Amino acid sequence: MARMRGLAGFFVLLFGLLCAGGAAAICPEDVLWLSALRAVLLSLPRPAMLLFAVWGIWYWRRSSYKIGGVIALGALLLSGIPPLWPESSEGLLLVSANVQAYAEEQEELEMALGELGADVLITHEKRGERIPGMARVADNYQRDLPKPSHGEAVYCARGRFCDGAITEEYGAEGCAMPVALVRVEASMCVIGIHAPPPIPICSSGMTPYLEKVASNIEDGRMARAWGPCKEDDPVVVTGDLNYVPGSRAWRKLIDTGLRDPAVVQGIWANSWPAGGGWPMAPFFRLDHILVGDVDAHSLRYFGVPGADHRALRIRVELRD
Repeated sequence: MARMRGLAGFFVLLFGLLCAGGAAAICPEDVLWLSALRAVLLSLPRPAMLLFAVWGIWYWRRSSYKIGGVIALGALLLSGIPPLWPESSEGLLLVSANVQAYAEEQEELEMALGELGADVLITHEKRGERIPGMARVADNYQRDLPKPSHGEAVYCARGRFCDGAITEEYGAEGCAMPVALVRVEASMCVIGIHAPPPIPICSSGMTPYLEKVASNIEDGRMARAWGPCKEDDPVVVTGDLNYVPGSRAWRKLIDTGLRDPAVVQGIWANSWPAGGGWPMAPFFRLDHILVGDVDAHSLRYFGVPGADHRALRIRVELRD
């Protein structure tokens, strides 16, 4: 009897997960509440694996079937593998941080970012202007920004050769956002994104913004010159996409030949909400790193003083 109840519980969980996936597929991304529901449904499978793990342990203990232990272990791995391995010191250290323009603690933020020892740092939203040990090579702070949250800046370690630029704003009128571009050591293009948020006035802003970014990438390299970046440069795209893995926005970038090194980390790469006036309970992965024709390793997500998003850092290297 215990075995039958246990199997019934397993299939109920599985059926619920399949229904969530089907509902996510039909939810549009240009209607606010349906977009939010879609984000929840797309983010649900990884944490749901924890329920399968609990079921597997219960089934193993109650029924003494080894299959329960196997399912529990498999479910834990599918939920995500925490980055417990040591970080490498090889390659370019890239940091992307949504710093939340409306927070205080500016000096604390600047010190925290400076202590990372990044080679390239891209900040999304206008907060923090002097990062110790780094030079600001591009920003849009002097423009007439609609809101401080439209700020973008690129910093490079002193002595590192960088050429940066912040583009005009792309997207629907009233909620368009800029793109940060930086060419590092005349060999690699890093594209910093802060996509329009899925709020009512910006419901149609995501498509033109992502189309602009995606149109310049092919097979993980620059399809044409854009700002300081040159045709055929290998590409790294990073920043606040405001959508989760599996969304149409995320797939639009993946279809350009980029790959997602955070996929193995699962729930450990979730980045929002993470404080800054919100609960410290990251459920959604809104902040992404997508890499093209480069090697990437040592990915870590971490908290930033005053910010409601977790930032990320990663090592990237050109391929031989």
